[in-house]
Amino acid sequence: MVCTGIILLLCLLLAGVLWRMAYVLRREATADQRLMATIDSADAGLAVWDASRRLTVCNDRFREFYPSVTLKPGLEFEDLVRFTATRAVVVVPEHEMDAWIGTWLGRLGQMSHDIVRTPDDRWIEVRTSPTDSGETLLIFTDVTAARMTAAADSTRHERLAEQSANLDMLRHAVAIGRKSTSFHLAARGMLELVAVWGRWQAGTVYLIASDGVAHLTSTGVWFVSDDEGVMSPEVRREIDGCAEDPDDVLRQTVSAKRPVWIGNLSVDPRLSDARRRALVPIRSLCAFPIVSEDRVVGVVEWYSCEAKTPDETREALMLDAIGQLSQVFVRERASRLTETATDRGI
Repeated sequence: MVCTGIILLLCLLLAGVLWRMAYVLRREATADQRLMATIDSADAGLAVWDASRRLTVCNDRFREFYPSVTLKPGLEFEDLVRFTATRAVVVVPEHEMDAWIGTWLGRLGQMSHDIVRTPDDRWIEVRTSPTDSGETLLIFTDVTAARMTAAADSTRHERLAEQSANLDMLRHAVAIGRKSTSFHLAARGMLELVAVWGRWQAGTVYLIASDGVAHLTSTGVWFVSDDEGVMSPEVRREIDGCAEDPDDVLRQTVSAKRPVWIGNLSVDPRLSDARRRALVPIRSLCAFPIVSEDRVVGVVEWYSCEAKTPDETREALMLDAIGQLSQVFVRERASRLTETATDRGI
């Protein structure tokens, strides 16, 4: 009787253990099913790597990034990383290949985030995220649309900022033209205003005493940025001296009554040898005529250490700004004529 009871008790215990095992297996199966359902339904590409750095499972979206590879459980993480770099799944410069591979191999089991570009100009956000069980989630998300939107917003903001700067420059130029009674003071203010706005390192103004370009003379009015090494006083005096024998740049500006741009001073034949030597630190220049009553009365030049090519929008803005100097020129000349007439008792 005792033996029968012991046997019955053992059977009950065994049944309990078996039921518990079945329950755990069912729960694990359910969890696995939920995990798979989550992975398969995700918009991002998901792959799970175990502690031994081998692939456990991945979804179809992840496989889309590797159309020429059969991704099976057991695939080593290193093999996938090397394939990604060497087969141009993402763009990796040749000289950075080894460092890139080494960096990515070290990310498994760590939290990481990066954005990479594919050869077809898509942008992929790549994340690694470790789990409590020692596995690592590798997540690929296509962020091309979001990146393009951000770039468009940035471009829009830059355009608005540029338009604001343009309007601000013109507003100050008009103020100089309206308020100034001295041409030289107005020229000094205009040189600085346009140079700072257009990122020119220096600028100066020449005047024409009569209708002939041969009478071009330096006003001695300069604007120089904080780096005076670009335009030292000696260099400025040498440039001023060249005005007495104007080269084709200055002649063309006066005769055509239009701006002249030089993107590379070292090769442009319109520059005289003397001016080329004086302007050794300068890469580009632009010369703008000051026109009053359909006659060029002066020339404004700006200089840059960087290459600058003509820009129609900026050229029009600069012409509008320089046009304010002609108003000051006319006003000052009229004032001098009035003073002369008064002195003569007319």
